[in-house]
Amino acid sequence: MFRSGRILAVAALVLPAMATATEISYDYVQVAFVTTELDLGPVNVDGDGFNIQGSVSATKNVFVFLDYSDLGFDFGVDASTLELGGGYHKPMSANLDLTGTLGYARAEVDVPGGPSPSEDGFALSIGLRGSPSEKIEVRGRIVYVNLDGDNTQLELFGDYYVTQAISLGAGVIFDDDTTTWGIGGRLHFGSRK
Repeated sequence: MFRSGRILAVAALVLPAMATATEISYDYVQVAFVTTELDLGPVNVDGDGFNIQGSVSATKNVFVFLDYSDLGFDFGVDASTLELGGGYHKPMSANLDLTGTLGYARAEVDVPGGPSPSEDGFALSIGLRGSPSEKIEVRGRIVYVNLDGDNTQLELFGDYYVTQAISLGAGVIFDDDTTTWGIGGRLHFGSRK
């Protein structure tokens, strides 16, 4: 957690120094390919699949979002996660927003010939989104998820805008036991200034 806080603090200092007047979009649909490695002590388990995200502005500073992932792991195990909720963003400069989200979270695991447990809970996050140039967006956030137990993750992502409406990006999500890499694209609705 200490390392996550230092990364976000550095980002908060660096991003405003590279300021340009580029508005950050909260109206988009994203599709990504993801690959995950779970460190389960003596065994590492790998999985891959897809992630779909969407966000729509409800007011000038409030948005609603959906985040769904479906992964296939070694040994025929499948897992899916869903997060649905709302968020708030506060501009800290012309191209840097402080963001926070709160949402319903659900995780399901399908084990061949075995139990298929599911858990419901909540997730909340705090982070930063910034555009150091007209073509680049970077974002990082700390996410707390409470399902059967609790977990804290750090997410770091970057996007390159091919056009005003299309961006391509990559990023990483990690905690003590899991590392997830993703690469995909976003379709943005509305305009970026």
